[in-house]
Parts: sequence; structure tokens; C-alpha cells
Amino acid sequence: MDVEQAQALDDLMWTFDQSSFVPHGLDEQEAQLDVPILIGYQTPQINNRNVLVSLLGDVPECYEHYPRIVEFVDHTTDDKSKARERFRFYRKQGCTLQTHNLHI
Repeated sequence: MDVEQAQALDDLMWTFDQSSFVPHGLDEQEAQLDVPILIGYQTPQINNRNVLVSLLGDVPECYEHYPRIVEFVDHTTDDKSKARERFRFYRKQGCTLQTHNLHI
């Protein structure tokens, strides 16, 4: 995710639905705020978060600093192939893995 994508996600979270708003911040500029979601586009300098939701195609550099990582995998062949590579990597590192099939 780059800065433009992060900003677009931030904008969507502010405007999606007022009744379902979740407090959030955008990357390091608001990392000190007490918000449950921090949208990042670079490796975090601090880690006081419990969950990393990764939208990257690769293993995040800081994965070992998070007790829990969530990744969403598209149904495209390329995305699934990359996800399988990450899965193998995490397994080699001794991570406890779970998969969930979401049918939306």
C-alpha cells in the first residue's frame, strides 16, 4: 500500500456510513492517538498494536512484532499463489496459522 492508497482508505472510512464509523488514524502522524485502527503505508516505528491487517503482496517486514496478522486473499490465481508463499513462510517461522473462507 502506498500513501495514495492509504489516504483513499482513510477517506472511505470517514465517509462510508456514519452509523458504523470506527475511529482510526493515518500512519505515523497519528500513531500516538488512542485509535483502534491505524492505516499505514510504511513500516511502523512503534508497535503498540495487537493486530496487523496486511494488504501487501509480501510478508510485512515487521510481522514478528504482532501477535496476530490478518490477510485478505483475492480469488485471482496470482493473489492465491502469493498468499500460499506467505503461508509457507509463516509456517516455517513457527506461526500459528488459521484460514477462514469468507463467502461474500
